[in-house]
Amino acid sequence: MALRTPPTDLDSDYGSDFSPEDLEVLDRLVVQTPSTVVSVPAPPTPFFFSRENTPSARRDAHPPRSRYVASMPIAYETEPLAPPAPPAVSRSAYPGGPNGAIYPDLSAALSSLNEPTTTASQPEAPPTEAPVPDTRTPLQRYRSFPRKALSVTDLVSPAWCELQYSLTLSLHGRKPRTEAMKRGSEVHAALEEEVYTSVQIEVATKEDAWGLRVWNVIQGLRTLREAGMTRELEVWGVVDGEVVGGVIDEVGFMCPDLEKEEEAVRALAVARGEALPKPRTILPTDQRALDEYLHPTPPQLAKRKLYITDVKTRSVASLPRGASFRPTKLQLMLYHTLLSSLAAGDSPLSAVAARYELDTHAQFSPAFVAQVAALADEVFYDAPSSAEEVARAPDPAGSELSRNNTLEKLWAVMMELFTEVIGEGGLGRVLRAEYRSRGTGGVIGEQVFPMDEAVLGGYIGHGMGWWRGEREPEGVAVQEAFKCRSCEFAEGCEWRLGQVEEARRRARGGWKG
Repeated sequence: MALRTPPTDLDSDYGSDFSPEDLEVLDRLVVQTPSTVVSVPAPPTPFFFSRENTPSARRDAHPPRSRYVASMPIAYETEPLAPPAPPAVSRSAYPGGPNGAIYPDLSAALSSLNEPTTTASQPEAPPTEAPVPDTRTPLQRYRSFPRKALSVTDLVSPAWCELQYSLTLSLHGRKPRTEAMKRGSEVHAALEEEVYTSVQIEVATKEDAWGLRVWNVIQGLRTLREAGMTRELEVWGVVDGEVVGGVIDEVGFMCPDLEKEEEAVRALAVARGEALPKPRTILPTDQRALDEYLHPTPPQLAKRKLYITDVKTRSVASLPRGASFRPTKLQLMLYHTLLSSLAAGDSPLSAVAARYELDTHAQFSPAFVAQVAALADEVFYDAPSSAEEVARAPDPAGSELSRNNTLEKLWAVMMELFTEVIGEGGLGRVLRAEYRSRGTGGVIGEQVFPMDEAVLGGYIGHGMGWWRGEREPEGVAVQEAFKCRSCEFAEGCEWRLGQVEEARRRARGGWKG
């Protein structure tokens, strides 16, 4: 459901967090009065979804379940409409760019060069003042209120090319969407429909909109607890002092690689100076462990860990490598950081409320509560059959929302579920990127790698320097010049020309030596 954008890598999935349809709804909510209700547009047209070449049956382990979630995005997380272009330089679509980019139409400005010059009898036009440069930081220009806060996408997209992302934001505010990106969104939508049934919910206030997002997370965590897997789980946190949000494609109990998980756990213990965990021994099903003979009561089973997966779509049947894979690695590491913080009980509610000017004590509108109650009470879980299941079964949605009818109360329910379902240390140490065909949805392959806080911390620290205006944006290194082949800004990129000249200078110096 994320807005996909045309990066220099034609197979990249990075972009804004909302689809064009969602953004249209957002703009309507922003300009209308708080009492106005807006219906969510219908979902995209379904397409053929193939499971061919699936390496395992792990996607079939959890059959589709009905869960009434709303596809309504937050009402005020939107980019303000761009001001109209000056009459002399209007913007029009020009098909010359490799990614269908939008370039300025300079025909009017060029035609003025052929006009006769001012004669002596005509009064001279007053000298035009030079435009005042915008000295605001990128954070102030693009991610200040009422615009949405930083997203995981914002933080990892510059890993491809920081300069390209900076120029795109300055020109478009966000990257335009291509047909290839729309197909990728359809793949994600088809996967989500395996777990959830989406419905439309109308909201009247921004507190309603946030309550709906929190309610969806609550339902997602309950689905995770009962079914062992959930998709499209939204998370929030504070990264380097800034509010950051994102949506995790998949969270589940299935470990993608047991050997790599054990290696990652041991590496973490070494880094922290802790005792190394004992290697796990897998016994035959009819054989008992020695501890079961030595101790009257067998040791309590360790809590199962959860693992994060991000789904990417590609037009080619190959996996990205090297610099092309770096943004995905950082994206998964950021998801791991945000989810770990929430599972440990670190609530970012106060920071989120301050950033978006939310009244966490304001009651949800009665219409909002009634809609969610009427839909969510139909079918969410099977009828409990034991006393334990009865005790754990959630209250009917109407009753639960009536008792937790403010953002503060509902957020507390969500945080309790984070600690119950995941808990501190409940996330595995390996991360998984799954690649699917953009045309059929079939699995191409996967890449599994360990979490690395040091790598992520170094990247975030350096990247926030640009967002806060402490340095200029940087282009790619000469070793990654292949990225420039499909970049809409390549022709006039001063960074690229400088890198080429530097490479020539070094080559000449090496030849003389």
